Amino acid sequence: MRAWNAAVVGVVTTVAAVAGIALTQASLANDLAKVKVKADIFYLPPAGQLKRMTLGYDSAACDILWSKLLIEYGRHWSERRTLEHEDLVRFLDGLVALDPNFPPLYNFVDTVLVYRPLKGDREDALAARKYLEEGTRLHPRDPKIWLHYGEFLAYLGHGWVEEREREEWRRTGALAIVHAVELGAKEDRTLAAVTLLNGAGEHEAARRALERAYAVADDDETRDDIRRQLDKLSANEQSNERDRRRLFIERRRSKSMPFMSAPSFLLIGPTSRPLECIGPGSSARTECATDWPTALAAPQ
Repeated sequence: MRAWNAAVVGVVTTVAAVAGIALTQASLANDLAKVKVKADIFYLPPAGQLKRMTLGYDSAACDILWSKLLIEYGRHWSERRTLEHEDLVRFLDGLVALDPNFPPLYNFVDTVLVYRPLKGDREDALAARKYLEEGTRLHPRDPKIWLHYGEFLAYLGHGWVEEREREEWRRTGALAIVHAVELGAKEDRTLAAVTLLNGAGEHEAARRALERAYAVADDDETRDDIRRQLDKLSANEQSNERDRRRLFIERRRSKSMPFMSAPSFLLIGPTSRPLECIGPGSSARTECATDWPTALAAPQ
């Protein structure tokens, strides 16, 4: 009888235990998953200590660290989880400390930061610019790094910064692209940079960039494209100069002789205030000019 009672108690206890596990396992698993999702802990020492801990095996440590970064990057995207900016920077700073010449760093640092899971922000764009600028400082003669830096600022990175900063990013990026062409990058990259420079009002810089690209272009098709851009730029400059002169003369006419027609005013020549144009050397001053070429040469 005792044995039977013990068996019954054992069965009841087992059934109760199984039922308890079945009832609580799902909620406990969900809680555990949530804890894992929110608690990313990377056992990565500070950059300065990391280099000493590799005992001279910097290249191997770079490969391991870069592989770990790519794995975490992909895992966070697949799990739709945020990879924090601070964690990314720790990985990147570690790579710079181990080997500032590590090639993948400057090829993909902007992508890793501004497209980090799940969304990059202004802080990521500023950090990417800092790493790329460091690359241009360490490799001042490398056209690939200069081109990557310029294209990031001109076409990609400015989308993450405030409106008032974007014009400076585009201008700096365009100038970096032009410099990359001077160092040996493909000449056709200049054409897109010139559009940005013209938009920023850097017409003279755009002209110089086209002239340098034309001088080093090694195929007729590229030279023809650059030549057309130079001709277009010259035509625009001439048109702007004509508009400037026309506006200058019209302002002088409406201010001094509004009753006179424009052709008659052109025949008379620029007017000046007699009392302001008295004394030695007064005729050399542009505001006292007696002919249109001299008057139009004055800064507007």
